[in-house]
Amino acid sequence: MSNDLEKQFEQQMLARYEAWKAFGYVANRFLMSVRNRGGVGAAKHLLAKNGISPGLARLAKEKRADLSMEALVLIPPWDSLFTETELAKARSALGAVR
Repeated sequence: MSNDLEKQFEQQMLARYEAWKAFGYVANRFLMSVRNRGGVGAAKHLLAKNGISPGLARLAKEKRADLSMEALVLIPPWDSLFTETELAKARSALGAVR
């Protein structure tokens, strides 16, 4: 894994957090996780959980699942940072809310 790619991914995660504020969604736990685990670590941690995350559910309610962490991990080149299992979980979660 490229350290630069991981840093860029983290920047994208933080940019999404900022974008969510436009419709009143302030995900403090998400932000703390990114700060504590790094962007890739936070995403892997969230993808390891079962079911639809509260964040994805909220974004789907706003019709902005495209701004979710799950959507971000599926976009090249970020997808190369994740396992096939993690990518499958992201696809499945997105499919469940669309």
